[in-house]
Amino acid sequence: MASTMGKVVFVAPLCLVISRFMYNAHAKSVQPEPSIRIGIIGGGIGGSSCSYFLHELFGAKASIDVYEPSDIGGRIATVDIGGHTYESGASIIHPGNMYMKKFTKEFGLKHKDKIPGQKMGFYDGEKFVFLESDWVIATYAKMLWHYGWDLIKFRREIGVFVEKFSRIYDSQKKGVAYSSVEGIMNTIGGNEVVDYTKVPFLKALKDRGYKDVIIDEMMAIATRVNYGQSVNMSAFAGFVSVAGIQGGLFSVHGGNNQVCSQLLQKSRANIIKSTIKGVKLDTESATPGYYLTIAANENSNSTFHTSERYDIIVIATPLHEGKSNISFEGFPKKITNFPGRFHRTVATFVDGELNTASFGFKNMSGCPNQILTTKDNQFKINSIAHNLPIDCKVGNKESQKPVWKVFSKEPLSEKQLYALFASRKEMKVVDWLAYPHYDPQNSLPKFELHDQLYYINGIEWAASAIEMLIVGSRNTALLAYNKYNGLNDMIDVDFNQKTEL
Repeated sequence: MASTMGKVVFVAPLCLVISRFMYNAHAKSVQPEPSIRIGIIGGGIGGSSCSYFLHELFGAKASIDVYEPSDIGGRIATVDIGGHTYESGASIIHPGNMYMKKFTKEFGLKHKDKIPGQKMGFYDGEKFVFLESDWVIATYAKMLWHYGWDLIKFRREIGVFVEKFSRIYDSQKKGVAYSSVEGIMNTIGGNEVVDYTKVPFLKALKDRGYKDVIIDEMMAIATRVNYGQSVNMSAFAGFVSVAGIQGGLFSVHGGNNQVCSQLLQKSRANIIKSTIKGVKLDTESATPGYYLTIAANENSNSTFHTSERYDIIVIATPLHEGKSNISFEGFPKKITNFPGRFHRTVATFVDGELNTASFGFKNMSGCPNQILTTKDNQFKINSIAHNLPIDCKVGNKESQKPVWKVFSKEPLSEKQLYALFASRKEMKVVDWLAYPHYDPQNSLPKFELHDQLYYINGIEWAASAIEMLIVGSRNTALLAYNKYNGLNDMIDVDFNQKTEL
């Protein structure tokens, strides 16, 4: 009897463990059917990060399709020249960019090695008004002597600006979303920051008492190099551009576009290599829904077909003149391209030798390899600088092979190229509409175009940067989630005044 009881006591728990194991295994193998269909138009940093955030919020309930006819990454692109690969699009990340720092850490991506030997000079078209020293302390002393108290004052002001920007992370961490770009600007810094999008950078600097020398040189260089524009651009974009020339900047070893690929992989999105030609509202249903008009490729005009119905659509590509061919059908209020234009930028990559004589030097031993221009010049360039491969490593000389990267407003003529370069082995040109033209009179688009139809890239009209688009995509994901679940008290919260959420 005792032995039988012993067997029963032993076997029962074992059966229970086995049955639980089999149940858990079955539960893991049988995933719930997705109940929400989401379509994202665009596979750049905006679309890929929005896919990641939507998956994070909705979980297995959502099925996500990302439509991208070209390479994943969009304007975070690369170019091959001289046997190596180089960043041709968005190439730098600020140390204060919390989302990009999070992503690189989460995905196990490393920072590209910093290779010594980069030397900077500010060129006014006739002479260098400032040359970097081989010693950091000496360079800072020269800058302080040249720009005076304005240099310290502006460094502090940029620090405050970056700190204010971080408020949006706190707001989004609490789940707050905004229906407009202006709402995000207000969260960052109230009416003052909202006004930054409506006044020229030059006026904002003058109002703060900055002298002409730092405005005409350092500030002009920042706006020319980062946006190809002048200090007459909107002030918010101006401050972002100057933050882009601060210390601690980094890029991802192997290319920044890896972040986009990893985001899509983590979100378990279906990547569909097709062009979207139109968005059609489902007018026969009581609940919001959309159909997409799909072309097999950009040049296809005869093979259109209609997608299955989506509950939520996110547009992660610019809807502005010259950038979009997407039509909208069946909407009670007409949706058209937004006003404003994108700014043309030409990046010319040259594997060759600089004509140092054009800049007043006999050879490269004294000539800077990062030449940043303060104003329009005879070469018609904004900058000319050494660009290192995406996989460069300290200690590996071959991986450090630089090419020259020239930024200009228009393609360079043969005469200009001859003046700039003593020799050219190979050349590649990337000519694109890279970012908005920042007229302070531009209006800021809304994130919500219609019920459960969203637009990420409106945030670019405050400033265009990798982190800005991620902030916009996080906001879009939160907005879609909050609206879908009726969390209206988490939309358009005045975060600066509300003390508890």
